[in-house]
Amino acid sequence: MPGILVLPPPGGRRAAAARPFRAAFVERLAADRVALAALALYAIGGFALVAASDAAGVPETLWFLARTAATTVLVVPLAIAGWLVALALAIPARRSFAALAAEFAPEKRPRLATAALTLALLHWDNATYSTLKRLIPLGGPGGWDRTLADLDARLHGGDVGTALHRLVDAPWLVRLVELNYFVVWTGTVAIVTAWIVLARGFDRSRSRLILLYLFVLVGLGNVAARLFASAGPLFYGRFGGDEARFATITAAMDRGSDAVLSTAGLRDYLLALHDAGRLDIGTGISAFPSVHLGLAVFVALAVGEAAPRRRGIAWAWTATILFGSVHLGWHYAIDGYVSVLAVLAADRLLRLLPGPKGGKPRSAKAVADPVGRA
Repeated sequence: MPGILVLPPPGGRRAAAARPFRAAFVERLAADRVALAALALYAIGGFALVAASDAAGVPETLWFLARTAATTVLVVPLAIAGWLVALALAIPARRSFAALAAEFAPEKRPRLATAALTLALLHWDNATYSTLKRLIPLGGPGGWDRTLADLDARLHGGDVGTALHRLVDAPWLVRLVELNYFVVWTGTVAIVTAWIVLARGFDRSRSRLILLYLFVLVGLGNVAARLFASAGPLFYGRFGGDEARFATITAAMDRGSDAVLSTAGLRDYLLALHDAGRLDIGTGISAFPSVHLGLAVFVALAVGEAAPRRRGIAWAWTATILFGSVHLGWHYAIDGYVSVLAVLAADRLLRLLPGPKGGKPRSAKAVADPVGRA
């Protein structure tokens, strides 16, 4: 009615805007509650298990937790930035600025906040995975290295890694494989994971894919790795008791030991941490099964779902990771075979679980669309 003064809600416009944000944020948390709860439980339970096992002293564990918290502040923005760069490269230049600006619109902020929380939990789970690898007993009568190496040799008619280096003994090839295995793999897994967490098109499959990622860490990297404790060809002389068997591989790696991110350098770093009993992100030694390849399969499945026309490229890249794992001596070939089969089986089982609101997965076109409503 004319002449009647309408007062703003308590707290003004800022409070009014905060309520829709909170409601949307809670709604998004509820949509992925199973996956988020699993991520949180793994992080808490894993660190509790390490603390109870005396794998490291209390000061060392607390210092590791502090460093993990500090790196989270860096990793989450970098992952989001990497996804935004990939988004800008994937769409026409005339739309890129508008598309990137739209990702920070007020209605998108609950999605970004939920994504940041999810990425932070994933980073903590990666750290948890590393700490739990410290509990894997290597060498001795309980080690599986000799059994796995012999089985691999019988399956292929000889040690695969050794045969590869005898076929082509080229330092440039080793360096090329190292760049793909370390740098390209890390960037690809990080960007695809951020894509899954952030993109609207993955709303129906996000929880399933996050649980698949967690299966690779827990099912393959912790449980199976503990049951079949092994170190791989690169460490066979130390934990398998035979320096000569894979000497061809270790010699090839030693020739490039002065390179940044070299296999020999990382091998020596992991051994030093293992001998000192120290905790750090990305540490721990285990071969069977291959988490490196398991996450490459995870990437191939996600890309194949989002962009079916690029499925072949994704799987071809996954094959290069399998080659690299054997060529560089980190794994026996069967480590990768088992990882591929296990991740495919886990993905099939997870697809039987009901998605959000019981709906079917979106079409490939919708999944591939990275921009849209919140």
